[in-house]
Amino acid sequence: VSTEANVVQLSEISNPLYVCPLARTKVCLDGEVRAEGLLDDGSELNLMAQDVFEKLRHPIDTEIEWKIHGYNAAKAEKEIAELEEKGNLVGGCHDVDVDVGRIIVKQHIFVVRQLGSAEVILGRPWERTVCARKTNRDDGSFHVKIKSLDGKRIVEFMAVPAQHERNRGYVRSVQAQAGEFKEPGACH
Repeated sequence: VSTEANVVQLSEISNPLYVCPLARTKVCLDGEVRAEGLLDDGSELNLMAQDVFEKLRHPIDTEIEWKIHGYNAAKAEKEIAELEEKGNLVGGCHDVDVDVGRIIVKQHIFVVRQLGSAEVILGRPWERTVCARKTNRDDGSFHVKIKSLDGKRIVEFMAVPAQHERNRGYVRSVQAQAGEFKEPGACH
């Protein structure tokens, strides 16, 4: 019976997707500010939007002269041009308590004026600290397991459900999918 269940689950995820959302979770900063966090193993740093920082009573280091690129691609060209002109980096917060699932670790977080679709991005520095393990399950869901620094507390949570609303197995509307391509593609 378990073999049949695996076949059914695998058939759910065997069709390739054009879009599959990144993991998200609730984050509490310094025990006082709750925010939506994007878990992004493609990010080399942790980021928080300026409006989240303004709610946080944490000192900021504004003498950082880095320029941060690459996370705001979804904004309109006009907004990007304005940000480039002014610079998007506000500063950095050192040793912020980051709580995910009651596992609290200190992290350095850069504050930026605009962040896009998330309030906080927890990148590789956070993942490394909590020894994050990510698992794509047979049913299509995505789970994250993290642990405390002393290794005594382990938390596992579903960060993306199997049938997430942003999963996309198509690039055209359903009506357009029924039609054929105008020109056949080349095989390589």
